[in-house]
Amino acid sequence: MKNTILAIGLILLSASCSILPPKVTNIGNAKVNSANKDKMEVGIDLGINNPSSFNYKLKSCNLQATVNGKPAGQVNIRGNKIVFKKKTTANYPIYMQINPVDQLNSLNDVMDLLKGANKGVELKLEGLLHVKAFLFGKKIPINFTQKVKLPSF
Repeated sequence: MKNTILAIGLILLSASCSILPPKVTNIGNAKVNSANKDKMEVGIDLGINNPSSFNYKLKSCNLQATVNGKPAGQVNIRGNKIVFKKKTTANYPIYMQINPVDQLNSLNDVMDLLKGANKGVELKLEGLLHVKAFLFGKKIPINFTQKVKLPSF
């Protein structure tokens, strides 16, 4: 009897709450956190809209970044826990590590990047975000492109 009441209660609770996946709304505030001859770490803010009635915890991030159509590196999250608050839109810090030697294969690549610095570059994020709410996990496909101004050195 208790199990039946519990099951009915969970069904009613889940029916009254909307479970909608979070969506990327913008990419902004690009800044170079560190740079040396081997690697460059670029921090960006990822705008997320969570229209759901639940907070989502970001468990993992498997995103690839491209800059002007050329691979730029893997996107990661810091060790701290990121929670997408319910029914809000907010910016969350992520970073990408770029190997400049691998990414800038020729002098033309460097010149193209420098010429586009004032106008901005096209940054594309593609992959999966794995989020979890209560006991339920979901992998959300991300395919988002936006023009981003490069930070000045």
